[in-house]
Amino acid sequence: MVIIKGIYRKDVVGNWIEHKEVFLQLSNERKPKDNISIITSMGYHKLRNDEVKGFCHQKFKANFIIEGLCTSKITSGSLLTVGEALVEVSTIGKTCHKECPVLTGNNSCALGKYIFFAKVIQSGKVKYQDFVSPCISD
Repeated sequence: MVIIKGIYRKDVVGNWIEHKEVFLQLSNERKPKDNISIITSMGYHKLRNDEVKGFCHQKFKANFIIEGLCTSKITSGSLLTVGEALVEVSTIGKTCHKECPVLTGNNSCALGKYIFFAKVIQSGKVKYQDFVSPCISD
């Protein structure tokens, strides 16, 4: 089962606030690339507990934390129902900074494997513990 375990949005001054429910809207941009960011619960756990912390460990925040999601089955263009909304995956992974401490040695970054960005295709309400489908879990 794939469910939403966390919902976050920036307030008007740029602080990240946790929500129990949000309404995802279509972007006003002509061709929105990535309205929302999503990280798996495994990726979120790695960001919080990795021994070596990189630049993004401190500053990256995702709009949604999703549990049970198998990112190996997601491709660019995949459609997901998130609560009542429909989103299309636009980007998988995140570009790393060349000087990031995580990239030195044999370390790997959770953002490259457990995060993706999506654009809203159909507006809708999304609540904490809503289902994400198609259920693409292991």
